[in-house]
Amino acid sequence: MTEKMKFPYDIPEGAVMDYVDGRFVVAVKDDCWNEEELALLKQEPFVVTLCWYNGILPFILEGGPVDSSDVYFNIQESDAGDEILGLETAPDMEIVLVDAENMVEWQKRKTLPDAFWQQLKQLLKQQAQTAFMPGEYDVNVEGLMSAYEPFELHKYEKATVKF
Repeated sequence: MTEKMKFPYDIPEGAVMDYVDGRFVVAVKDDCWNEEELALLKQEPFVVTLCWYNGILPFILEGGPVDSSDVYFNIQESDAGDEILGLETAPDMEIVLVDAENMVEWQKRKTLPDAFWQQLKQLLKQQAQTAFMPGEYDVNVEGLMSAYEPFELHKYEKATVKF
């Protein structure tokens, strides 16, 4: 058995996304990931779907033990916003499943396909130019989360990538 590594950031339960060390990192934290759940990742790909709704960038996460979860990214709140928008080539994205003790149970990293990256970059540029009043973005995300289950956001789909 390989030794598990500790995820370097303490995150809340659920899904979070950030741009760290030149890549997008999506971490999904749950109390525990059992062997049956992790085995599902060998049978079906983990899919990340990029959506767009009025300046909000929801990503739908599905596959293996994750039925359907959403995570949001706001370029305006990212310390790496200028770096991301200035990228000439597609960055990597890393998916990480973390348990309650912040131990990495599964991870996979890949370079984003060019079509996905071009769509994402275009939407990030649009988002960067969207004027939000203070706190408005967070209120809009909460409203979107209240109005739709993650799987219902597929109607706003712009691109997908499989891991």
